[in-house]
Amino acid sequence: MKAPSNKEKRITILHAGSENGFIRNCLLRSAKNINNSSLDYHQDTTAELFENWFKNSLLVNIPKNSIIVMDNATYHSRLLNKVPNATNTKAEIQEYMLANDIYFEYSYKKRQLLQVLGTFNIKKEYVCDRKAEEMGHTVLRLPPYYCIFNPIEHIWHQVKSRVRSENIPPTLGFTVVELAKKVVQDISIDSWKKLISHVIKVEDSYVYVKTV
Repeated sequence: MKAPSNKEKRITILHAGSENGFIRNCLLRSAKNINNSSLDYHQDTTAELFENWFKNSLLVNIPKNSIIVMDNATYHSRLLNKVPNATNTKAEIQEYMLANDIYFEYSYKKRQLLQVLGTFNIKKEYVCDRKAEEMGHTVLRLPPYYCIFNPIEHIWHQVKSRVRSENIPPTLGFTVVELAKKVVQDISIDSWKKLISHVIKVEDSYVYVKTV
């Protein structure tokens, strides 16, 4: 069968918003295998790409003491100090324990080293969370699989639906880039306010109030 024209092509958009609409100067478009697309980056979204956008586009353009609602996508969640697991070598586990002043005997087998590590409640620290904290902001991470608590998920649904309906013929090329940008710009502040109100109601429906 003939491969579809869109095979291995992708456009990724990074953006953020609030009840005041999309954050100004925060739109980033990234593409893979699309020629003449005039995009900011020509690759898939990676932790490095996301962290660069997060620090240099988002954090510098939001009000002081902002709370950033974010899901747990892999590229959002690179750890500052990743705790070793069974996939690491014995030497790597020993090196980690030495660096973090965790006692062990060199005679311990790999399994024993992991058992010792398991007795410590080592807090996960994320690169993005640290960057936000350094600039006076807080990251609020959503529970896994609960994107319904993030208004931007509903915004993306609007964006993608409109791009699909207005992209004629439906191929991924440089024309879609400008269309996507236009659609994003057309999302109104009123839409953001309504969707944020909707999400607050959804959140409230999950709150269990015990009366006595």
